[in-house]
Amino acid sequence: MLLVQNIFWWLAFLFCGIILQLYVPGLDALVVGILLVSLEKDYKTMVWLVPAVVILQEGMGSLSFGFSIFYIASFFVLYRLSMAIALASRLVFYLLVSAGMGALHSFYAWFFATLQNVPYDQTVIMYDGVLQTFYILVAWPILGRLRRLVAHEEKKADS
Repeated sequence: MLLVQNIFWWLAFLFCGIILQLYVPGLDALVVGILLVSLEKDYKTMVWLVPAVVILQEGMGSLSFGFSIFYIASFFVLYRLSMAIALASRLVFYLLVSAGMGALHSFYAWFFATLQNVPYDQTVIMYDGVLQTFYILVAWPILGRLRRLVAHEEKKADS
């Protein structure tokens, strides 16, 4: 039953993330799921979630082609580099990862638009990066609490 509840949670997360990206173009709403899985150290879920997010991002076309692969790979690098700071201050880690992902979002949007010779507006790219930062700042704690409710019930059943 708990496995089914976990599957439904992730399906609901993916569904809501896809809907959010439909109405807010330029936003990567699914990267927070990878962040949550990384913090939980749930490598079984990460094995299927990362490829699913990459395939969904590339298929939706709301971001430049190739964007999501580099963005998620950069997330793992930023996450690893920031883990030492997490030992000192959880708040600094939280802010560093959020701001870093927003800056990377702007950089990759500019980079892939230039690489693919697509016209771009620098103001829109910066706006999308700031939006990505604030989205992560808001979604991370909310989804983390919702996720802990599901994970807490799983741990109660395991003991």
